[in-house]
Amino acid sequence: MVATRMQQEQSHSPLLAIISSALFLVFIIWWIQSSSQPDDFSYLFCTTATSAICFFIIVNPWKPDTLEPIKLIAFFYGMSFGLGPLLLAGEGGYQIPYLGGGWVRLLGEGSLWGLIGLCCLLVGYYSYPILSRNRGGTTSSVLSRGARKTVSIFGVALLAIGAASYLLLVHQAGGLDHFITYSSGRADIFSGAFGGFYFGTFFLISGLGAISCIHVKKHPLIIMGIAVIIGGAYSLFQGREEAIAPIICGIISIHYGHRRLKTRWLIIAGAIIILLASFIGYFRSAEKSEGQKTDVVIGNFGPKLQIHLRKTLSQNLEQMDAFLIALRYVETSHRTLGGDTLLAWLEPIDRHILGNMIDSVKAGRFMTILVMPEHRWSNTALSPSILGELYLNFSHQGIVVGLLLYGVIVRWLYEKVSRVDSNPLILMVYPYTIWIISKTVIDGSGLLFRPFIIALPILVISLAIAGKSSSQPQISTSRLVEESNPQ
Repeated sequence: MVATRMQQEQSHSPLLAIISSALFLVFIIWWIQSSSQPDDFSYLFCTTATSAICFFIIVNPWKPDTLEPIKLIAFFYGMSFGLGPLLLAGEGGYQIPYLGGGWVRLLGEGSLWGLIGLCCLLVGYYSYPILSRNRGGTTSSVLSRGARKTVSIFGVALLAIGAASYLLLVHQAGGLDHFITYSSGRADIFSGAFGGFYFGTFFLISGLGAISCIHVKKHPLIIMGIAVIIGGAYSLFQGREEAIAPIICGIISIHYGHRRLKTRWLIIAGAIIILLASFIGYFRSAEKSEGQKTDVVIGNFGPKLQIHLRKTLSQNLEQMDAFLIALRYVETSHRTLGGDTLLAWLEPIDRHILGNMIDSVKAGRFMTILVMPEHRWSNTALSPSILGELYLNFSHQGIVVGLLLYGVIVRWLYEKVSRVDSNPLILMVYPYTIWIISKTVIDGSGLLFRPFIIALPILVISLAIAGKSSSQPQISTSRLVEESNPQ
């Protein structure tokens, strides 16, 4: 009976996916007909195709893993360069002075290269040769009691270091009242108290990864509770990425370390995360003062929820505008940056250790100054997007080669976590790493320093475990087989 039910679900799911994809396509066509869209065939065709392809990847019934990274990337990519532009272009979302009167032509060109980039990404992802999985099969690996204890101790220590860094950062930046009443640009929210204490707070996520690796199988709710607490603490900084990342890490850890989560739970979690992101964006820009109570500010969020969701789409998901800025810059200047922005994520290391040896440019700041020169003396920065950054550095060939390699790297990471039984320690670093790499579709390479911070203490943990294992006598596999099959 169970087998019959599984066969029925498998036979119905492809049909459901096809029907939902067809309905989504009908919605896009209806929206194009009913809204005021730019009259450009390349833009209309390519954004529709990008949206439809990304939607089908998300609902693809032949890929049952609901948290496969290509599905998360397809969501970001489809919203950034497909559905997002279709929803915003008719409302004048791309009539930016820097783009001039040719913004419709640029939108058509950007949409075409968005579709080409998506195809390159998919080719890299799906053509990656999965030889290692078939080379001798996979074996299950169980951490020893000593190794589990070591990882747990390190995890608790990292949580403590991260919490101490967090408290010191909040104190030096002006205290709790400063963050609650802050209304200016978020880039200056720390009042100069940034640097080490801010990056030290990421040890909270390292600790979450270490604790999850050991305890998520038996205690998923505790792991999710820790993730929510860390996310709530980060929300004080009024940054969507910091607040959402720990929650995403908790979900991914449970998905691969405890049991695969069903689609309906991920939809509910996704809706909550989008609402949280919208609220953080609203709270950051709301006018706050000591005389105005915080609960009044919070109460004003609900009545204009639709407006706040649209702002989340335009400011955090849709990134075609950043790509068009890159197109316009290369078109007018006849030059590219030659990879300078791809090294900007190393800036903290370069500043504190290498003595500013690396000549790099922050893509977001560069684009901001192009569009809004008055922000030259502030720290405000646009999200450059992966397409915008690749084109800004290497023009069209950068999109083709860059997204092809991007697809290969993402698939390689996924192959590692899909064999989590043979390497349980992968859960320490995979959730946050794949989240940041997926978000490069929106943010470009600027956030890659954060996985580097997360990985450093985890490397120490791995070396400590390897040292203990090498000092213990090894038992050969053949001996274990003989002992389990006595004559």
